[in-house]
Amino acid sequence: MKRRTLLLSGLGGAGALLVGWGVLPPRSRLGAARTLAPADGEVGLNGWIKIAADGSVLLAMNRSEMGQGVHTALAMLVADELDVPLASVRLIPAGHDALYGNVALFIGTLPFHPSDSEPGAETRTVKTGQWVISKVARELGINVTGGSTSVADGWDLLRVAAATARAQLLGAASLQWKLPAAELVVTNGVVSHPSGPKAHFGELAKLAAATPPGSVQTKDPKDWKLIGTTAPRTDLAAKVDGSARFGIDVRRPGQLYAVIRHCPMLGGSPGHVDVDAALKLPGVERVVRLGSYGGSTAAVAVVARSSWHAMQGAQALAIEWQAPPAGAADSRIIMRDLERAARDAAKSDDGFTFYSRGDVKAASQAAAQHIEALYRAPYLAHAAMEPINCTAQVKDGKVDIWAPTQAPGFARAIAATVAGVPEDAVTVHVTYLGGGFGRRLDVDFVGQAVRIAIETGARPVQLLWPREEDTTHDFYRPAG
Repeated sequence: MKRRTLLLSGLGGAGALLVGWGVLPPRSRLGAARTLAPADGEVGLNGWIKIAADGSVLLAMNRSEMGQGVHTALAMLVADELDVPLASVRLIPAGHDALYGNVALFIGTLPFHPSDSEPGAETRTVKTGQWVISKVARELGINVTGGSTSVADGWDLLRVAAATARAQLLGAASLQWKLPAAELVVTNGVVSHPSGPKAHFGELAKLAAATPPGSVQTKDPKDWKLIGTTAPRTDLAAKVDGSARFGIDVRRPGQLYAVIRHCPMLGGSPGHVDVDAALKLPGVERVVRLGSYGGSTAAVAVVARSSWHAMQGAQALAIEWQAPPAGAADSRIIMRDLERAARDAAKSDDGFTFYSRGDVKAASQAAAQHIEALYRAPYLAHAAMEPINCTAQVKDGKVDIWAPTQAPGFARAIAATVAGVPEDAVTVHVTYLGGGFGRRLDVDFVGQAVRIAIETGARPVQLLWPREEDTTHDFYRPAG
């Protein structure tokens, strides 16, 4: 039995023993209408969709837009099922309910490779593992955008949510007009009947919310109008005219700015810090020492009335950095150890085989010539276009975060920990991301921003990492 087979079998068995948890159906991801708080004239139909008074569709968006087009893609799924123009779908923040977690990302972490989907592979183990992980992920509800999983996660989910809303709207029209729902037609968000009655979604929404959807079926692929087409990006105009707001664009009343300098040694810390020169500069208000937050290196930040003043102040600091007790990590030693590990793995069967076909050992033994090559890959920074930043305000026992983050749930957790408040007291406002590539799954900069905000007397503060800090203190792509 393979190790992953044993692992997943044990995991499934353990889950089944948890007070019947293993035999209960997975938590529904459709959600109740009450999950989305309606504003004036809005009506919630489920945990994903509200209908506005003008008939437009409000979609709870649980994924971060960082240039990959996910906001457009997910809106297309809903627009197609509801038969509304793509421009009629407006995005609203999804909030922090477990409903909005990313299940597909967790399934993608299972230790299966392409060979497992071939005939004779461990299909039962694969299916069991996916079922267990899917169920766990639904309970945890961890909301992250990553692993190219946003459309995979929303594919069935959002189409079913939209199809359910459509069924309710058709049911409402059927009740109101006393006509069979099967005879009703939806065109561009308007429900009509050949005999004459018609109404847009906004006129039917209140009755629809009280109408059970009955049996729901998503569209047959042959009936798709948007899915599979090249639709215009919904954020294109805002990004062209400059009205799109990224994290670095956040401006709050009374906002301050902070610029950071990290210890150049992993595990090191700031020793003596001469702040006199920095505090004498115009606009500089204070200097804040920072520990390690979410895996970051210890640092010192300068708070000022503008980002330029903060940058000047940070450069004026005279800092004596203290090395870690065990000494700093050495790149040459790391690469040497990686090379040794690679060679050792090649000589044994302990390495993870991603794909295998045929008898490699037999072919190698029969070969007349052998060619060996060693490939090295360095640590690489993600180098997102938008510098690392986060705006935080700690006031009256509550914390507000404005951040270009891929992981609002993690951001909320670290903000609550640093500020010493419950997570319910933290609100994360996710902005557009100027690139992510996985870097913004980490929330070290959120913890730093909250710690600085605690020192600013309830005023919001925007933390900025200069480009050189981003490059030298990233969570790097692993070397190999």
